[in-house]
Amino acid sequence: MDDLDDLLPYLVAMSVGFLVGVEREWSHRGRAVVGPGTRTFAVLGLTGALAARAGTAPFAVGAVVVGVFLVLSYWQDAAEHPGFTTELAGFAIYLVGGLALEEQELAIAIGVSIALLLISKESIHRIVRQMATEQEVEDLIRFLAIAFVVLPLLPDRDIGPYGVLNPHEIWLLVVLIAAIGFGGYVSVRILGAGRGLLVAGFAGGFVSASATTGQMGRMQRTDPTRRRPALAAALAASVATLVQTALVVWVAGPDLLAEIWPAMAAGAVVLTLLVLVPNRSLLRRPEVIEPPAGRPFEIVPALAVAGVLVVAILGSRWASDVFGEGGAVLVAGLVGFADAQSGVISAATLAQQGELPVPTAIAASGAALATNTVTKLVLAWTIGGRWFGSRFLAAIFLPSAVVAVGLVLAAA
Repeated sequence: MDDLDDLLPYLVAMSVGFLVGVEREWSHRGRAVVGPGTRTFAVLGLTGALAARAGTAPFAVGAVVVGVFLVLSYWQDAAEHPGFTTELAGFAIYLVGGLALEEQELAIAIGVSIALLLISKESIHRIVRQMATEQEVEDLIRFLAIAFVVLPLLPDRDIGPYGVLNPHEIWLLVVLIAAIGFGGYVSVRILGAGRGLLVAGFAGGFVSASATTGQMGRMQRTDPTRRRPALAAALAASVATLVQTALVVWVAGPDLLAEIWPAMAAGAVVLTLLVLVPNRSLLRRPEVIEPPAGRPFEIVPALAVAGVLVVAILGSRWASDVFGEGGAVLVAGLVGFADAQSGVISAATLAQQGELPVPTAIAASGAALATNTVTKLVLAWTIGGRWFGSRFLAAIFLPSAVVAVGLVLAAA
């Protein structure tokens, strides 16, 4: 077993190189001069691992030597095929081979990512050169800036009133909300307004159904032609909330899940029917997909939705401080204004540990889901306007009642 563990880094290095080499040979099929291929890339990965094993200095020398050979290979083929992608990929595989000596999982992830990037050449070129607008490219760069430049710079500690405001977590929420909007825009761009928003809404619900509801409300307000798809997407986010709640309870407290799953399943089924049956036409791919109105990335709406949720967090903490934490139901309900899963997880964990009776845990879970629904209704009305808010209320009432009745029966 030890011998196999010692051999694993070199096998990973060779396998990653082999994978990228297969893609390069396949991409260059039909050429008179193929250039570095499967065997070369596999050897490059192995060379990187062996050089890293020998030490830092041999690895650096090896990088220089590999770089020289790859440049010579480029010059040999440059007249017919001037692209430098294969040579850069070869150098990257040498580095990944060195990484595999200590971090096999990371090396595999990077190697597969390189292969995916290379094989997506035509799709990437088509999107960037033919489909993407200047505004879309600019907004993509801005989104990446707030996600990968601003976020890492913010302190990850609690500050402010009651010590419950974490700048890193708050900005992460802003990034996630902006990502929901960006994902919705891209989905509409690819799939059309109907199917694209449904996919974005359901996926966004696993991040934050409240934030997704607010984003969909804003989206349909800026573009009234997307009212029905945006409303369906907001409801789909609530379906995701029920699914995610069942999943987290399954992990945190299987005993509680055994009692509440019928209510959760019934509510999810009713809500899914309310989303799909009236909106069957949205599932059909349109013959012509019109570009979405608005921009893919807008920071102000993301800040506004995050602000509402921050106020909910502070309000919950203030109420808890004033009235005391006299019961799990009260605490779960207060937490639910900001995040339903947090209230449910705490109740499920206590029930699993035997520190909270199962009926009380069921009541606490119901309180968290109920108050979170109130938050979504407030966001739907304040951000989406009267049309969006009233229809969201009408659609969410029945499934919420089904879940509530189911939980009451389970707690009885």
